[in-house]
Amino acid sequence: MGAYFFIARPYEEQGKWPEAIGDYEKLKNLYSVGYLEGVGHAWAASGHRAEAEGILVRLRELSSKEYVSPTAVAEIYAALGQHRVALGWLERAYRERDAGMVGLAVDSNFDHLRSDPRFKNLLRLIGLP
Repeated sequence: MGAYFFIARPYEEQGKWPEAIGDYEKLKNLYSVGYLEGVGHAWAASGHRAEAEGILVRLRELSSKEYVSPTAVAEIYAALGQHRVALGWLERAYRERDAGMVGLAVDSNFDHLRSDPRFKNLLRLIGLP
């Protein structure tokens, strides 16, 4: 997965969607799940709802064959404004001990969920401030 993922994330933070999506595209042949998780969030956050929902369908299909991070799926739902669904995925991530949860307290992708009691409970369960 490597460098392209870590280059794309700052582009997302800056709202540079074409650059972020371009770097995620470079992952397509290297790591399909990582590509889908990253580009799905970028599509959702940039307002391309149909593309993001298509990615979610593909991730659900892939999840029967390989591991798909519930935290990454939650990020896509959060970016789509489907906060209750995103929280459900985060609760699943907690149950599965998904490594993506380690940054939950500071991940800006979940800023809109911070006031929700379910989110606060997850932080408490994980032991994060």
